[in-house]
Amino acid sequence: MSEDLKEQVKARYAEAARAAAEAAKNAPSSCCGPSGGGCGCGPKFGEGLYDPKDLAGLPQGAVVASLGCGVPTALVDLIPGETVLDLGSGGGIDVLLAARRVGPTGKVYGLDMTDEMLALARENQLKAGVTNVEFLKGDIEAIPLPDNSVDVIVSNCVINLSTDKNRVFREAFRVLKPGGRFAVSDTVFQGDLDLIPEWIRRSAVAWSQCVSGSLEERDYLARLRAAGFVEPSVQVTQVYAGRLAGEAGQSACCGTGTILPAGIRLVSGFVRARKPGPAKPPVRGARPGDLPAVRRLLKEAGLPDDGLENQFGEAYAVAEADGKVVGVAGLETYGDHGLLRSLVVDSPWRGQGVGDALTRDRLAWAKARELKSVHLLTTTAAGYFPRLGFEMVDRRDVPVEVQGSVEFVHACPASAVAMRLGGAA
Repeated sequence: MSEDLKEQVKARYAEAARAAAEAAKNAPSSCCGPSGGGCGCGPKFGEGLYDPKDLAGLPQGAVVASLGCGVPTALVDLIPGETVLDLGSGGGIDVLLAARRVGPTGKVYGLDMTDEMLALARENQLKAGVTNVEFLKGDIEAIPLPDNSVDVIVSNCVINLSTDKNRVFREAFRVLKPGGRFAVSDTVFQGDLDLIPEWIRRSAVAWSQCVSGSLEERDYLARLRAAGFVEPSVQVTQVYAGRLAGEAGQSACCGTGTILPAGIRLVSGFVRARKPGPAKPPVRGARPGDLPAVRRLLKEAGLPDDGLENQFGEAYAVAEADGKVVGVAGLETYGDHGLLRSLVVDSPWRGQGVGDALTRDRLAWAKARELKSVHLLTTTAAGYFPRLGFEMVDRRDVPVEVQGSVEFVHACPASAVAMRLGGAA
Protein backbone atom coordinates (compact mmCIF):
# COMPACT_ATOMS: atom_id res chain seq x y z
CA MET A 1 0.00 0.00 0.00
CA SER A 2 1.42 3.42 -0.93
CA GLU A 3 2.24 5.41 2.18
CA ASP A 4 -0.15 8.26 1.28
CA LEU A 5 -3.09 5.95 0.66
CA LYS A 6 -2.19 3.82 3.66
CA GLU A 7 -2.25 6.85 5.96
CA GLN A 8 -5.62 7.96 4.58
CA VAL A 9 -7.11 4.51 5.16
CA LYS A 10 -5.61 4.38 8.67
CA ALA A 11 -7.14 7.77 9.44
CA ARG A 12 -10.59 6.65 8.30
CA TYR A 13 -10.42 3.46 10.34
CA ALA A 14 -9.13 5.34 13.36
CA GLU A 15 -12.22 7.54 13.11
CA ALA A 16 -14.39 4.42 12.72
CA ALA A 17 -12.86 3.00 15.91
CA ARG A 18 -13.56 6.21 17.81
CA ALA A 19 -17.14 6.26 16.50
CA ALA A 20 -17.63 2.63 17.51
CA ALA A 21 -16.30 3.28 21.00
CA GLU A 22 -18.67 6.22 21.37
CA ALA A 23 -21.59 4.24 19.95
CA ALA A 24 -20.94 1.48 22.46
CA LYS A 25 -21.31 3.97 25.29
CA ASN A 26 -24.42 5.64 23.89
CA ALA A 27 -27.14 4.83 21.40
CA PRO A 28 -25.72 3.58 18.06
CA SER A 29 -25.24 6.39 15.58
CA SER A 30 -27.31 6.54 12.42
CA CYS A 31 -24.18 6.49 10.28
CA CYS A 32 -21.65 4.20 11.86
CA GLY A 33 -23.73 2.13 14.26
CA PRO A 34 -24.22 -1.65 14.23
CA SER A 35 -25.93 -1.51 10.83
CA GLY A 36 -23.92 1.37 9.48
CA GLY A 37 -22.09 -0.93 7.13
CA GLY A 38 -18.60 -2.15 6.44
CA CYS A 39 -15.35 -0.68 5.27
CA GLY A 40 -15.38 2.67 7.01
CA CYS A 41 -19.11 3.34 6.78
CA GLY A 42 -19.57 2.66 3.12
CA PRO A 43 -22.17 0.26 1.66
CA LYS A 44 -24.09 -1.74 4.23
CA PHE A 45 -21.92 -4.75 3.49
CA GLY A 46 -22.20 -6.70 6.75
CA GLU A 47 -25.67 -5.72 7.86
CA GLY A 48 -27.64 -8.61 9.35
CA LEU A 49 -25.03 -11.27 8.52
CA TYR A 50 -24.16 -12.29 12.09
CA ASP A 51 -26.48 -14.67 13.90
CA PRO A 52 -27.87 -12.83 16.96
CA LYS A 53 -27.14 -15.95 19.02
CA ASP A 54 -23.44 -15.63 18.14
CA LEU A 55 -23.43 -11.99 19.18
CA ALA A 56 -24.91 -12.76 22.58
CA GLY A 57 -22.35 -12.07 25.28
CA LEU A 58 -20.03 -10.03 23.06
CA PRO A 59 -19.13 -6.49 24.16
CA GLN A 60 -21.13 -3.82 22.37
CA GLY A 61 -17.89 -2.21 21.30
CA ALA A 62 -17.02 -5.29 19.23
CA VAL A 63 -20.46 -5.46 17.64
CA VAL A 64 -20.70 -1.81 16.58
CA ALA A 65 -17.14 -1.87 15.24
CA SER A 66 -17.95 -4.66 12.79
CA LEU A 67 -17.00 -3.16 9.42
CA GLY A 68 -16.89 -6.31 7.33
CA CYS A 69 -18.79 -7.83 4.43
CA GLY A 70 -19.38 -11.34 5.78
CA VAL A 71 -18.87 -13.77 8.63
CA PRO A 72 -15.50 -15.44 8.02
CA THR A 73 -15.78 -17.69 11.09
CA ALA A 74 -18.75 -19.33 9.34
CA LEU A 75 -16.56 -20.28 6.38
CA VAL A 76 -14.55 -23.02 7.98
CA ASP A 77 -14.81 -25.67 10.68
CA LEU A 78 -12.56 -24.48 13.49
CA ILE A 79 -11.25 -27.35 15.58
CA PRO A 80 -10.63 -26.98 19.32
CA GLY A 81 -6.94 -26.34 19.87
CA GLU A 82 -6.26 -24.76 16.48
CA THR A 83 -4.40 -21.50 15.92
CA VAL A 84 -6.30 -18.86 13.93
CA LEU A 85 -5.13 -15.54 12.48
CA ASP A 86 -7.53 -12.70 11.58
CA LEU A 87 -6.02 -10.29 9.05
CA GLY A 88 -7.25 -6.76 9.78
CA SER A 89 -9.07 -7.68 12.97
CA GLY A 90 -10.57 -4.24 13.68
CA GLY A 91 -12.64 -4.16 16.87
CA GLY A 92 -12.15 -7.89 17.35
CA ILE A 93 -15.60 -9.37 16.68
CA ASP A 94 -14.33 -12.22 14.48
CA VAL A 95 -11.38 -12.88 16.80
CA LEU A 96 -13.72 -13.27 19.77
CA LEU A 97 -16.07 -15.53 17.81
CA ALA A 98 -13.16 -17.70 16.64
CA ALA A 99 -11.82 -17.89 20.20
CA ARG A 100 -15.05 -19.51 21.32
CA ARG A 101 -14.77 -22.17 18.65
CA VAL A 102 -11.11 -23.12 19.13
CA GLY A 103 -11.68 -23.26 22.89
CA PRO A 104 -9.30 -22.58 25.74
CA THR A 105 -6.65 -24.87 24.27
CA GLY A 106 -6.58 -22.93 20.98
CA LYS A 107 -5.23 -19.49 20.14
CA VAL A 108 -6.48 -16.63 17.98
CA TYR A 109 -4.33 -13.74 16.77
CA GLY A 110 -5.81 -10.47 15.56
CA LEU A 111 -3.56 -8.36 13.32
CA ASP A 112 -4.32 -4.69 12.67
CA MET A 113 -2.31 -1.60 11.67
CA THR A 114 -4.48 0.98 13.44
CA ASP A 115 -3.69 1.90 17.04
CA GLU A 116 -7.25 3.00 17.76
CA MET A 117 -8.69 -0.30 16.51
CA LEU A 118 -6.15 -2.28 18.53
CA ALA A 119 -7.03 -0.33 21.68
CA LEU A 120 -10.73 -0.96 21.08
CA ALA A 121 -10.14 -4.66 20.38
CA ARG A 122 -8.08 -5.13 23.56
CA GLU A 123 -10.76 -3.36 25.57
CA ASN A 124 -13.37 -5.69 24.04
CA GLN A 125 -11.21 -8.71 24.87
CA LEU A 126 -10.96 -7.57 28.47
CA LYS A 127 -14.72 -7.05 28.73
CA ALA A 128 -15.36 -10.46 27.20
CA GLY A 129 -12.94 -12.14 29.63
CA VAL A 130 -11.26 -14.03 26.79
CA THR A 131 -7.70 -15.21 27.46
CA ASN A 132 -6.83 -17.26 24.35
CA VAL A 133 -6.50 -14.14 22.17
CA GLU A 134 -3.61 -11.84 21.29
CA PHE A 135 -3.83 -8.66 19.23
CA LEU A 136 -0.75 -7.72 17.18
CA LYS A 137 0.14 -4.45 15.49
CA GLY A 138 1.38 -4.81 11.95
CA ASP A 139 0.61 -4.90 8.25
CA ILE A 140 -1.05 -7.80 6.48
CA GLU A 141 1.75 -7.55 3.90
CA ALA A 142 4.32 -8.42 6.61
CA ILE A 143 2.68 -10.75 9.14
CA PRO A 144 4.64 -10.80 12.44
CA LEU A 145 4.37 -14.57 12.94
CA PRO A 146 6.73 -17.47 12.14
CA ASP A 147 6.50 -19.77 9.15
CA ASN A 148 4.03 -22.67 9.38
CA SER A 149 2.50 -21.42 12.64
CA VAL A 150 -1.21 -20.97 11.84
CA ASP A 151 -3.93 -23.50 11.06
CA VAL A 152 -6.51 -21.09 9.66
CA ILE A 153 -6.48 -17.53 8.28
CA VAL A 154 -9.68 -15.49 8.31
CA SER A 155 -10.30 -11.90 7.28
CA ASN A 156 -13.35 -9.69 6.87
CA CYS A 157 -13.30 -7.27 3.94
CA VAL A 158 -9.69 -6.16 4.50
CA ILE A 159 -7.51 -7.70 1.78
CA ASN A 160 -9.12 -5.42 -0.83
CA LEU A 161 -7.60 -2.46 1.07
CA SER A 162 -4.04 -3.54 0.28
CA THR A 163 -2.25 -2.28 -2.82
CA ASP A 164 0.17 -5.22 -2.67
CA LYS A 165 -2.21 -8.16 -2.59
CA ASN A 166 0.36 -10.55 -4.05
CA ARG A 167 2.50 -9.95 -1.00
CA VAL A 168 -0.51 -10.49 1.29
CA PHE A 169 -1.17 -13.86 -0.33
CA ARG A 170 2.50 -14.87 -0.11
CA GLU A 171 2.59 -13.93 3.57
CA ALA A 172 -0.63 -15.85 4.25
CA PHE A 173 0.83 -18.89 2.52
CA ARG A 174 4.06 -18.57 4.53
CA VAL A 175 2.48 -18.53 7.99
CA LEU A 176 -0.06 -21.27 7.28
CA LYS A 177 0.85 -24.81 8.24
CA PRO A 178 0.81 -27.47 5.49
CA GLY A 179 -2.83 -28.25 4.87
CA GLY A 180 -3.83 -24.92 6.47
CA ARG A 181 -6.97 -23.13 5.33
CA PHE A 182 -7.45 -19.64 3.90
CA ALA A 183 -11.09 -18.59 4.48
CA VAL A 184 -11.90 -14.91 4.11
CA SER A 185 -14.79 -12.61 3.29
CA ASP A 186 -13.86 -10.00 0.70
CA THR A 187 -15.23 -7.83 -2.08
CA VAL A 188 -14.53 -8.64 -5.73
CA PHE A 189 -15.52 -7.18 -9.07
CA GLN A 190 -17.21 -9.24 -11.75
CA GLY A 191 -17.00 -7.99 -15.32
CA ASP A 192 -14.85 -5.51 -17.24
CA LEU A 193 -12.70 -3.40 -14.90
CA ASP A 194 -12.16 -0.83 -17.67
CA LEU A 195 -15.76 0.26 -17.14
CA ILE A 196 -15.04 1.56 -13.63
CA PRO A 197 -15.00 5.40 -13.64
CA GLU A 198 -11.52 6.85 -13.28
CA TRP A 199 -12.47 9.00 -10.28
CA ILE A 200 -13.44 5.85 -8.34
CA ARG A 201 -10.09 4.28 -9.17
CA ARG A 202 -8.26 7.34 -7.77
CA SER A 203 -10.49 7.99 -4.76
CA ALA A 204 -9.04 7.16 -1.33
CA VAL A 205 -12.60 7.38 -0.02
CA ALA A 206 -13.78 4.72 -2.45
CA TRP A 207 -10.70 2.63 -1.66
CA SER A 208 -11.36 2.69 2.09
CA GLN A 209 -14.98 1.75 1.37
CA CYS A 210 -13.84 -1.57 -0.16
CA VAL A 211 -14.60 -0.47 -3.72
CA SER A 212 -11.54 0.75 -5.66
CA GLY A 213 -9.13 -1.86 -4.30
CA SER A 214 -11.27 -4.89 -5.08
CA LEU A 215 -9.81 -7.43 -7.51
CA GLU A 216 -11.66 -8.95 -10.42
CA GLU A 217 -12.83 -12.43 -9.41
CA ARG A 218 -10.69 -14.46 -11.83
CA ASP A 219 -7.67 -12.31 -11.03
CA TYR A 220 -8.19 -12.96 -7.30
CA LEU A 221 -8.17 -16.73 -7.85
CA ALA A 222 -5.15 -16.54 -10.19
CA ARG A 223 -3.14 -14.61 -7.60
CA LEU A 224 -3.95 -17.16 -4.91
CA ARG A 225 -2.70 -19.93 -7.19
CA ALA A 226 0.44 -17.95 -7.99
CA ALA A 227 1.15 -17.69 -4.25
CA GLY A 228 1.00 -21.50 -4.00
CA PHE A 229 -2.57 -22.07 -2.84
CA VAL A 230 -4.73 -24.86 -4.24
CA GLU A 231 -8.49 -25.24 -4.63
CA PRO A 232 -9.26 -21.48 -4.61
CA SER A 233 -12.91 -20.52 -4.97
CA VAL A 234 -15.28 -17.58 -4.57
CA GLN A 235 -18.84 -18.04 -3.33
CA VAL A 236 -20.87 -14.87 -3.89
CA THR A 237 -22.99 -13.88 -0.91
CA GLN A 238 -24.17 -10.36 -1.76
CA VAL A 239 -24.40 -8.14 -4.83
CA TYR A 240 -24.15 -4.37 -4.43
CA ALA A 241 -26.35 -2.84 -7.08
CA GLY A 242 -27.02 0.46 -5.35
CA ARG A 243 -24.88 3.25 -3.95
CA LEU A 244 -21.23 2.23 -3.82
CA ALA A 245 -19.25 5.38 -3.22
CA GLY A 246 -19.81 9.09 -2.92
CA GLU A 247 -18.93 11.55 -5.62
CA ALA A 248 -15.21 12.31 -5.69
CA GLY A 249 -14.08 13.29 -2.21
CA GLN A 250 -17.44 12.64 -0.51
CA SER A 251 -18.50 9.90 1.91
CA ALA A 252 -21.02 7.40 0.65
CA CYS A 253 -22.30 6.98 4.18
CA CYS A 254 -24.15 10.25 4.19
CA GLY A 255 -23.41 11.71 0.76
CA THR A 256 -24.59 11.28 -2.81
CA GLY A 257 -24.06 7.82 -4.24
CA THR A 258 -22.82 6.50 -7.56
CA ILE A 259 -23.95 3.32 -9.29
CA LEU A 260 -21.45 1.30 -11.31
CA PRO A 261 -22.22 1.10 -15.02
CA ALA A 262 -23.69 -1.98 -16.69
CA GLY A 263 -21.13 -4.68 -17.39
CA ILE A 264 -19.39 -4.48 -14.01
CA ARG A 265 -20.66 -5.24 -10.53
CA LEU A 266 -19.24 -5.38 -7.05
CA VAL A 267 -20.00 -8.42 -4.91
CA SER A 268 -18.88 -9.78 -1.60
CA GLY A 269 -18.19 -13.43 -1.12
CA PHE A 270 -16.45 -16.23 0.72
CA VAL A 271 -12.96 -16.78 -0.69
CA ARG A 272 -11.48 -20.16 0.19
CA ALA A 273 -8.16 -21.83 -0.58
CA ARG A 274 -5.76 -24.30 1.00
CA LYS A 275 -2.02 -24.61 1.44
CA PRO A 276 -0.90 -27.95 -0.02
CA GLY A 277 -0.16 -30.65 2.49
CA PRO A 278 -2.01 -33.24 4.48
CA ALA A 279 -5.12 -31.54 5.83
CA LYS A 280 -5.71 -32.35 9.48
CA PRO A 281 -8.69 -34.75 9.75
CA PRO A 282 -11.66 -33.22 11.53
CA VAL A 283 -12.46 -34.21 15.11
CA ARG A 284 -16.01 -35.21 16.02
CA GLY A 285 -17.86 -36.91 18.83
CA ALA A 286 -17.66 -40.69 18.86
CA ARG A 287 -20.64 -42.79 17.77
CA PRO A 288 -21.52 -46.34 18.87
CA GLY A 289 -20.54 -47.66 15.44
CA ASP A 290 -16.97 -46.35 15.93
CA LEU A 291 -16.24 -48.77 18.78
CA PRO A 292 -14.78 -51.65 16.68
CA ALA A 293 -12.45 -49.26 14.80
CA VAL A 294 -11.32 -47.67 18.06
CA ARG A 295 -10.59 -51.06 19.63
CA ARG A 296 -8.55 -51.97 16.58
CA LEU A 297 -6.49 -48.77 16.84
CA LEU A 298 -5.79 -49.37 20.53
CA LYS A 299 -4.76 -52.99 20.01
CA GLU A 300 -2.46 -52.08 17.09
CA ALA A 301 -0.78 -49.51 19.36
CA GLY A 302 -0.49 -52.00 22.24
CA LEU A 303 -2.85 -49.99 24.44
CA PRO A 304 -5.56 -51.49 26.67
CA ASP A 305 -9.22 -51.34 25.73
CA ASP A 306 -10.55 -52.73 29.01
CA GLY A 307 -13.80 -51.05 30.06
CA LEU A 308 -13.83 -48.93 26.92
CA GLU A 309 -17.51 -49.58 26.37
CA ASN A 310 -18.51 -48.24 29.80
CA GLN A 311 -18.48 -44.56 28.77
CA PHE A 312 -17.92 -44.80 25.02
CA GLY A 313 -19.94 -42.20 23.17
CA GLU A 314 -20.24 -38.64 24.46
CA ALA A 315 -17.04 -38.94 26.52
CA TYR A 316 -14.95 -39.86 23.47
CA ALA A 317 -13.87 -38.02 20.31
CA VAL A 318 -12.49 -39.46 17.10
CA ALA A 319 -10.56 -38.07 14.14
CA GLU A 320 -11.88 -39.24 10.78
CA ALA A 321 -10.22 -39.18 7.36
CA ASP A 322 -11.88 -40.50 4.21
CA GLY A 323 -14.56 -42.17 6.29
CA LYS A 324 -12.04 -44.02 8.46
CA VAL A 325 -11.37 -43.46 12.16
CA VAL A 326 -7.68 -42.51 12.41
CA GLY A 327 -7.50 -41.31 16.00
CA VAL A 328 -9.33 -41.37 19.33
CA ALA A 329 -9.24 -39.85 22.80
CA GLY A 330 -11.55 -40.30 25.77
CA LEU A 331 -12.35 -38.13 28.76
CA GLU A 332 -14.22 -40.37 31.17
CA THR A 333 -15.91 -38.75 34.16
CA TYR A 334 -15.85 -40.00 37.73
CA GLY A 335 -17.79 -37.70 40.01
CA ASP A 336 -16.33 -34.20 39.61
CA HIS A 337 -13.10 -35.50 38.08
CA GLY A 338 -12.01 -36.66 34.65
CA LEU A 339 -9.71 -39.33 33.26
CA LEU A 340 -8.03 -38.79 29.91
CA ARG A 341 -7.45 -42.18 28.32
CA SER A 342 -7.15 -44.12 25.07
CA LEU A 343 -5.31 -41.41 23.17
CA VAL A 344 -4.00 -42.98 19.99
CA VAL A 345 -3.44 -41.92 16.37
CA ASP A 346 -3.07 -44.26 13.42
CA SER A 347 0.58 -44.42 12.35
CA PRO A 348 0.20 -42.66 8.93
CA TRP A 349 -1.26 -39.62 10.71
CA ARG A 350 1.20 -39.27 13.57
CA GLY A 351 3.28 -36.12 13.82
CA GLN A 352 0.63 -34.00 12.10
CA GLY A 353 -1.15 -32.53 15.13
CA VAL A 354 -4.00 -35.04 15.25
CA GLY A 355 -3.19 -36.14 18.79
CA ASP A 356 -3.03 -32.50 19.88
CA ALA A 357 -6.41 -31.78 18.33
CA LEU A 358 -8.00 -34.79 20.01
CA THR A 359 -6.49 -33.99 23.41
CA ARG A 360 -7.45 -30.34 23.29
CA ASP A 361 -10.97 -31.24 22.20
CA ARG A 362 -11.40 -33.49 25.24
CA LEU A 363 -9.92 -30.91 27.61
CA ALA A 364 -12.34 -28.30 26.25
CA TRP A 365 -15.15 -30.83 26.80
CA ALA A 366 -13.98 -31.28 30.42
CA LYS A 367 -13.83 -27.53 30.98
CA ALA A 368 -17.35 -27.07 29.66
CA ARG A 369 -18.51 -29.56 32.30
CA GLU A 370 -16.61 -27.70 35.01
CA LEU A 371 -14.69 -30.75 36.17
CA LYS A 372 -12.39 -30.05 39.10
CA SER A 373 -9.42 -31.91 37.65
CA VAL A 374 -8.31 -34.22 34.88
CA HIS A 375 -5.93 -37.16 35.42
CA LEU A 376 -4.20 -39.71 33.21
CA LEU A 377 -1.86 -42.67 33.30
CA THR A 378 0.93 -43.09 30.77
CA THR A 379 3.82 -45.46 30.24
CA THR A 380 5.39 -43.75 27.21
CA ALA A 381 4.25 -40.10 26.98
CA ALA A 382 5.20 -38.48 30.27
CA GLY A 383 7.27 -35.97 28.31
CA TYR A 384 4.39 -34.97 26.03
CA PHE A 385 1.67 -33.95 28.45
CA PRO A 386 3.47 -31.24 30.51
CA ARG A 387 3.20 -28.79 27.61
CA LEU A 388 -0.58 -29.12 27.97
CA GLY A 389 -0.37 -28.26 31.66
CA PHE A 390 -0.14 -31.74 33.17
CA GLU A 391 2.26 -32.53 35.98
CA MET A 392 3.29 -35.81 37.59
CA VAL A 393 1.58 -36.75 40.84
CA ASP A 394 1.66 -39.67 43.22
CA ARG A 395 -1.02 -42.22 42.37
CA ARG A 396 -2.18 -42.02 45.98
CA ASP A 397 -3.07 -38.35 45.45
CA VAL A 398 -5.48 -39.13 42.64
CA PRO A 399 -9.16 -38.80 43.70
CA VAL A 400 -10.57 -42.10 44.94
CA GLU A 401 -13.31 -41.99 42.28
CA VAL A 402 -10.66 -42.02 39.52
CA GLN A 403 -8.59 -44.64 41.34
CA GLY A 404 -11.61 -46.92 41.09
CA SER A 405 -11.70 -46.75 37.28
CA VAL A 406 -10.85 -49.75 35.12
CA GLU A 407 -7.81 -47.84 33.83
CA PHE A 408 -6.35 -47.46 37.33
CA VAL A 409 -7.45 -50.80 38.77
CA HIS A 410 -6.03 -53.19 36.18
CA ALA A 411 -5.81 -51.82 32.60
CA CYS A 412 -2.53 -49.94 33.14
CA PRO A 413 0.53 -51.37 34.91
CA ALA A 414 1.63 -50.13 38.31
CA SER A 415 4.68 -48.59 36.62
CA ALA A 416 2.49 -46.12 34.68
CA VAL A 417 3.07 -42.47 35.54
CA ALA A 418 0.11 -40.60 37.02
CA MET A 419 -0.42 -37.01 35.88
CA ARG A 420 -2.87 -34.27 36.79
CA LEU A 421 -4.25 -31.11 35.19
CA GLY A 422 -5.93 -28.83 37.70
CA GLY A 423 -9.10 -26.82 37.06
CA ALA A 424 -10.22 -29.17 34.27
CA ALA A 425 -8.10 -27.35 31.65
